[in-house]
Amino acid sequence: MGDSCIEFRMTYIIGVAGNSGTGKTRFAELVAQIIPGTTHISLDDYHKYDREQRKILKITPLNPRANDFDLMYEHISAIKRGESVVKPVYDHSTGKIIKNAEKFVPGDVVVIEGLLPFYDPQIAKLFDVKIFFDVCKPLELHWKILRDKTKRHYEKQFDLRQRDRDFRKYVLPQREKSDIVLHACSTGRGGKNIRASIITQNWPFHIRAEYIPGRYSLELSEKGITLSGTFTREVLAKILPGLEKNNIPERANAFTAAQLLVIWNILLKRGDLNETTGCTGLDG
Repeated sequence: MGDSCIEFRMTYIIGVAGNSGTGKTRFAELVAQIIPGTTHISLDDYHKYDREQRKILKITPLNPRANDFDLMYEHISAIKRGESVVKPVYDHSTGKIIKNAEKFVPGDVVVIEGLLPFYDPQIAKLFDVKIFFDVCKPLELHWKILRDKTKRHYEKQFDLRQRDRDFRKYVLPQREKSDIVLHACSTGRGGKNIRASIITQNWPFHIRAEYIPGRYSLELSEKGITLSGTFTREVLAKILPGLEKNNIPERANAFTAAQLLVIWNILLKRGDLNETTGCTGLDG
């Protein structure tokens, strides 16, 4: 029998942590738009208790007790090896958990997002890059109310004070465990005039140094990258060389532009793109 060699490549897993309503799912959709074949899991599907049970227990989904970390670790480990899993689904419209609801087949890149992806140290080790979404409270609440009314079909039914306590106790500490922090805040009503920043922590980051005229601002400092204004497709195509222009949004606010910069850097690190001239390194 002749010699054979099978090339085995582990699934590249992007982890995204942050509070509810910060845009984690939209980021996963953006990654899939830029990197064909990307698949996505929401860790809401790994809630241990449904909405009524949490009310009885008086705990929020942000509390580690409300999440099944054992099943989470089992499934993410399998996904890392490129294996399919049969996973539960959390129905946001009813608050119910459907066990063994769907088969998940991982792509070469998988985005796993949720409230507590980096809380358990063993699970945190499975991610190739860890990103934390840090959105100021007024903007976060604005996005969450819009989402819950339009996509999840229920009004606010939670104790904001309890959620805020759990966020600060359990979710926020993951920011220090992350490779990249994406921050967003708004200076206008209704989520307008968004200003965003990218802070890297021990993760090499690159940015196109060339300035292209437009109604936007992109500033590089020792602390990170700050973005504001509106980024057109033409500007983004110059800042993000190598990306398919048709996959880039026609217009993007500062937070979306910051996410695109992160995705571009992930492609660079994976070796899917070559570093081009005119890029400046940021070591974090």
